[in-house]
Amino acid sequence: MGDVFSGIVQGVGMIFDYLGSEAEKDAAEDYADAQAAELERVARANAEISYIDAKTAVRLGQQQNFEANAKAGLKYNVLQRLLSTQRTSYGKSGVSLQEGSPVDVMEETTKAAAQDIMNIKYGGKTAQAKANSLARRYVKLAEHGLRDAAAQAALIQGAANDTVDAITWNQWSNIADNLYEWNK
Repeated sequence: MGDVFSGIVQGVGMIFDYLGSEAEKDAAEDYADAQAAELERVARANAEISYIDAKTAVRLGQQQNFEANAKAGLKYNVLQRLLSTQRTSYGKSGVSLQEGSPVDVMEETTKAAAQDIMNIKYGGKTAQAKANSLARRYVKLAEHGLRDAAAQAALIQGAANDTVDAITWNQWSNIADNLYEWNK
């Protein structure tokens, strides 16, 4: 009778061990799932911020280029008024605009203004190119962050699976030990 009672106690103990191990496995899986989900949530939030930064950089570059073109247009208008003023002044003083110093002065004025206009437009295009490059970097950061989070989540879940496997092996080992002890 003692052996039967001892066997029942051992059997009940094995059941409780098994159920405790199952709860431990569930807890490990739940914890890993929660960690992985949080990593991915944070990565998505950071990626969204990076995508917003990329859009902002593109808009800023477009704005800088637009402003540079507007400034170049104003510079062109100023040049036209200056040349008109020069022609009028030379005409009033009776100077011929066909050749000589007045024509040279107007040509130099036009060349200098054209160079200024080119520099202004180049500055606008350069600013836009830099902003677009920055936007591409923001997008890459978002993509890398999402990939890294997915990889880390997979590692966390893999580690949880390893923990579950270890618990399962421990369960079977305990069952085998208990059966061995019971059959002694």
